[in-house]
Amino acid sequence: REDMWFIAQEVEQVLPELVHTDGQGMKSVQYGNIVPLLVEWYKHEKVRADELEERIRALELKLEKLAD
Repeated sequence: REDMWFIAQEVEQVLPELVHTDGQGMKSVQYGNIVPLLVEWYKHEKVRADELEERIRALELKLEKLAD
């Protein structure tokens, strides 16, 4: 099994608070702090997806009525 890791410089561009730079300039990702952000992102995206599905259903109903 291969582990997957983030590249600290890429994370730093998006979420700089998750990257630690030591005195020698070496960067590391604070992985433990990523989980809460991912959970909140997932909850937000779930709500958004549910809203979009409802809009699609409403539009499909309107389309069916127009077709009749």
